[in-house]
Amino acid sequence: MKRTWAFLLVMLLLVAPAAVKAQFYYSVNADNTLTITGYSGSGGAVSIPANIGNMAVADIGTNAFENQTNLTSVTIPGSVTCIEDGAFQSCGRLNSVTISNGVSSIGNGAFYYCTSLASITIPGILTNIGDEAFYRCISLTSVTIPDSVTSIGDWAFSYCTSLASVTIPGNVTNIGEFAFSDCTSLTNATISNGVTEIGDSAFSFTRLTSVIIPGSVTNIGEGAFQACGGLTNTVISNGVSEIGDSAFSGTSLVSVTIPGSVTNIGNEAFDGCYGLKSVTICNGVTRIGEGAFYDCLSLTNVTIPRSLTSIGDSAFSYTRLTSVTIPGSVITVGDSAFYECSSLTNATIANGVTSIGAEAFDSTSLTSITIPGSVTNIGDGAFEISGLTIVTISNGVTSIGADALYECSLLTSVTIPGSVTNSGNEAFDCCTSLTNVTISNGVTIIGAYAFCSCSRLAGVTIPGSVTEIEDYAFYECYSLTSVYFQGNAPSGDSTVFLYDNATVYYLPGTTGWSSSFGDLQAVLLNPQPLIQANSASFDAGDNQFGFNITGTINVPIVVEACTNLASPVWTPLQTITITVTNGYFYFSESLQRNISGRYYRLRSP
Repeated sequence: MKRTWAFLLVMLLLVAPAAVKAQFYYSVNADNTLTITGYSGSGGAVSIPANIGNMAVADIGTNAFENQTNLTSVTIPGSVTCIEDGAFQSCGRLNSVTISNGVSSIGNGAFYYCTSLASITIPGILTNIGDEAFYRCISLTSVTIPDSVTSIGDWAFSYCTSLASVTIPGNVTNIGEFAFSDCTSLTNATISNGVTEIGDSAFSFTRLTSVIIPGSVTNIGEGAFQACGGLTNTVISNGVSEIGDSAFSGTSLVSVTIPGSVTNIGNEAFDGCYGLKSVTICNGVTRIGEGAFYDCLSLTNVTIPRSLTSIGDSAFSYTRLTSVTIPGSVITVGDSAFYECSSLTNATIANGVTSIGAEAFDSTSLTSITIPGSVTNIGDGAFEISGLTIVTISNGVTSIGADALYECSLLTSVTIPGSVTNSGNEAFDCCTSLTNVTISNGVTIIGAYAFCSCSRLAGVTIPGSVTEIEDYAFYECYSLTSVYFQGNAPSGDSTVFLYDNATVYYLPGTTGWSSSFGDLQAVLLNPQPLIQANSASFDAGDNQFGFNITGTINVPIVVEACTNLASPVWTPLQTITITVTNGYFYFSESLQRNISGRYYRLRSP
């Protein structure tokens, strides 16, 4: 706004024409131009004069025509350079505005709530369209934005519900926040190359069907195209560096390619795109934000580049992905990243990934998974209620979170490597098909309910490194008959083996044992059952070969054989139990005449 001289209005009226006196209030600027400050005429079609007296009209002042409900059209002369804030605000019957070439700026709210405004001519030297300049001009059907415009303000055309098409010229550096939001008839928007930023929610809740984002755009703002329900196609050109949070959330996109120039896919960027089937993420992208593709119910295919370092929480939850490969560049797979991906049957986690978040693959249909040694933490519930039958936890993993494989009811076997110090609470709870568990030396704590309700687990060996077994660790393992401890008695209360019918065995030379442990009978185990090779039983006859085996009573022993000690492949032959104190078991099998040698060994189940 220009500075004004402090002349009395009555002095100005002495030199103005009588008709002008009756209609306009004005003030004198420092450069001897005038600013229209008010209007008292009868309305209708109004032409603002280029001059009043000997002075040019240069500005339409702030709120000059506000609430002039009888004003139907207005012509603004070329002498005017600025239409200031709220100049024609809430002129409800104003349906036509002609702005002569000369106006360079339309201020904030200049035509705010002009609900009858159907057409407007914007001059070719205009550089700035202010915030809310045409907000809720619900009758505006078209607008031509000249190439001279460099800035379109926040909410500038928001709620122009009759506007069907718009072209943004290439000199615009910024399309403001909510600039065209809720333009519910807007089906076509052309964003020219040169535009550098699309503001937050700029085109949200419009009816755009297709849009091309030129490579000159560096940032697609938060919610820029959110809830554009008819948007089925978009091209994001190479050059765009960031896709803001919720930028395309709730659209009808079918496929999308994210160019390598993009470094960040914002949180919920494509959330709720129910028709999205395919996503290609080019090499260069480093982050997929939280919920980026959440609830994309049709998404079956995604390509994850080697440049990616982070997959955010819930990034692909509730999609129909069938297969995914996570490259070693990824540091963190976020919490619930692939949660409820019920069609996901194959996942490859490359060496290099360091953390798998809580519930990352919860409720998927994975049948097998290998956790590489680079992973330090398997998060709480990471694979719970999945279809896993095989899981390989590589040496290097240090922590298995609570519920990590909870209710993996098809899992039959698991090995916990020695690098794991703690198997979390309920880690393998309700794995009802689990028959074989190997706990490697190095594990120190078996968490509460860790193997609870593993109803088919018959035997387990606890390494000497274990110092604590927490409450209910093997609760309701109804098939458990033997537990072998290789070290000193760990801490553990009466709930550890509650409702189990097993015997605890411990080794000579270990300490802390009594006649019971966890309310189970504790028995000293002879660790070296013997084949009596120097007895009369060690012979061949009647086409049989046999020998006596001695050892601790009521302790199962597996007899295995192989034919090559250099590259042994041991085959289980029979599981036996010595039932009489100081007794033995006679093992025999048919003579193997078609081999040059046969070797036997004994082990615990």
